Amino acid sequence: MNYALEAKKLVATIVLAVVANLGLIAFSRRTAEISTQFDPLTYSAVGFVTAASAVGAYATLYALKTYTERPLEYFFYISGIVLVASFGPIGHVALDMPEAGAAEINILGLTHVIAAIMIVGVLSKFELIELQDSST
Repeated sequence: MNYALEAKKLVATIVLAVVANLGLIAFSRRTAEISTQFDPLTYSAVGFVTAASAVGAYATLYALKTYTERPLEYFFYISGIVLVASFGPIGHVALDMPEAGAAEINILGLTHVIAAIMIVGVLSKFELIELQDSST
């Protein structure tokens, strides 16, 4: 196993997902007038959760590559389930916060989707490139 390559994959996934989500927050603050008091949409909270999600997704794909014959297919299934499950706390936690308006809740949900698209997209692209390189 090439640990330097694996580290690059993980770092690239984290950086791309975090930058995309922080860009969404910056854009939303300028255009949607989201509350700066809504803690789940602070730059640090979104950045940390997105980075942690990328690490978790990478670990999941790594484990699937180690123990299954069709890791990418299972990774897509698991990622979809995790994305749908991630919307649950938005309804239970965010709706109880007085500073949570419709814009804040919708942007928070969108951060989950952006993270999923970036993380799953980048990791699966790396996996497909790796499969293509090994077959030639």
